[in-house]
Amino acid sequence: MSNTIEDTNYAEGALHSLNSMRLLGHGCDAILSTEDGGMFRIHKSVMSWCSTYFRTVFTTSLVNTDCGDGPLVRTFIIIPNISSSMLEVIIQYAYSGVTLVSEENVELLLPAADQFNVLGMVKECTEFLVNKLEPGNCLGIWKFAKEYFVFELERETFKYILDHFLEITEKSAEYLELSLFDLKSILKEDSLNVEREILIWESVKRWIHHDAPKRQHHIYGLLKYMRLAVMPIKEFQDLMNDPIVFKCVQCWPYVSQVAKFILKDLRQFLQPNEKRKENLLFMPRLPRQILFCFGGWSMRGPTNTIHTYDCRVDSWKQVEIEESIGNRVYHQCISLGKYIYIIGGSDGFASLNSCYRFDTETKKYEEIAPLHEHRCFLSAVELDNKIYAIGGFGGYLERSETAECFTSENNQWTYIASMSGKRSDASACCLDNRIFIAGGFDGSVYLQSAEVYYVEFNQWCILPAMNSCRSGLGCVAIGDYIYAIGGCDGDIRLQTVEKYDVASKQWYATKPMKKPRSNFAIERPPVEGALYARDGKG
Repeated sequence: MSNTIEDTNYAEGALHSLNSMRLLGHGCDAILSTEDGGMFRIHKSVMSWCSTYFRTVFTTSLVNTDCGDGPLVRTFIIIPNISSSMLEVIIQYAYSGVTLVSEENVELLLPAADQFNVLGMVKECTEFLVNKLEPGNCLGIWKFAKEYFVFELERETFKYILDHFLEITEKSAEYLELSLFDLKSILKEDSLNVEREILIWESVKRWIHHDAPKRQHHIYGLLKYMRLAVMPIKEFQDLMNDPIVFKCVQCWPYVSQVAKFILKDLRQFLQPNEKRKENLLFMPRLPRQILFCFGGWSMRGPTNTIHTYDCRVDSWKQVEIEESIGNRVYHQCISLGKYIYIIGGSDGFASLNSCYRFDTETKKYEEIAPLHEHRCFLSAVELDNKIYAIGGFGGYLERSETAECFTSENNQWTYIASMSGKRSDASACCLDNRIFIAGGFDGSVYLQSAEVYYVEFNQWCILPAMNSCRSGLGCVAIGDYIYAIGGCDGDIRLQTVEKYDVASKQWYATKPMKKPRSNFAIERPPVEGALYARDGKG
């Protein structure tokens, strides 16, 4: 019986030896020449391996010229449309697999690599430019990618433009020089990341005013790429009364038609309809942020349903899934990448330690490692791609002061330092690489205490107490403040809100909610900017 042993360094060592031979001119069977006088001895097999262009050149007799050089016959080839310095970089890549990409050479290197079909180098140049994308340069890189037909770079750059459109229109001088065709190609995309259509209109106006004599007659054509029928009435009226729209006679019939739809209650026109799906006027853009709600209580008891909320059209929808994880309440949900992690909770009868993650793309659940302890009414946060489960109720009247940390790489929960005291029904959030937790219930007392966890020291420290006891509250970090929202003080449910100033280490009262809530869900989407409180006891 024999074993197969693979030497992982074999290929690297072989290329290193061949490169040493190339530099000494040993064993080279071809000479590459450039129009600016560069000449390079190479091995055909090495260059053919990294590029189908060179493989074709070496196997096509029409472009080959053999020349004698001692006992060895070499192929002499003139490579057109490339400088000797660029060809040298390609040759170095062929022999080492390493590309020295810089801001100074990438605009020359990428077209050369693409022209000569050096795919590995194209990939490295593309990754280099994608990592350099910012609002001030992305339009130029997009134009560059289209000019040289670098499709992967074009796709990635266009996605960046859609994600950061408003910031680009404010910071990039290149936006004002954008062609009409390119501007329309951006505006028509469902995935254009804008909170409100009126903001797109303000950006379009800046583009028009930059060269008004030549661009004013494009107003009507650009309006047709906007989702006017889903605009709030007030914002649509502002657009109608905008001087440049008011003066555009061609726009009047179109805008008047939209006004009729909006004033007659738009919702009746937004039912599924194939013709409307083809009309951008009626189609809301794809939301960049969606709120997910998993499980919770209904009038009939615990549920296993999933609902999503799109704030742009103020609409909740139930997500249809093939498999369920069973009823679950008093759990925590954490978003990490494309997954939403469901941590602990209760099935309505017993506290759980089971955990799952939901793939938002495939709409399927996957069970992950269970918690060390059963926890419902727990707190959970994400920090540096790790999930922390803190405190909670384990059953048999026992609250917990312990905490665990989950890493997805090894699918494992690990205990971290315990809090100073037991607490369930608390709420936690993160700020400046620290975890803050406040309020809760220890089994006998409603708490107004708060603590902070320092990850680097694996240590909890006591913070100043809140102004009110709060169990079942919501905590969220905004700016330099920790907001403690609602909850129950042991007598009544609260609508009051207070914020903790990290700098002064004091709690201050702030604007209350519209109604009292406890044990509710709270979320602050990073793009939309609003703060959402959902359900709970009131």
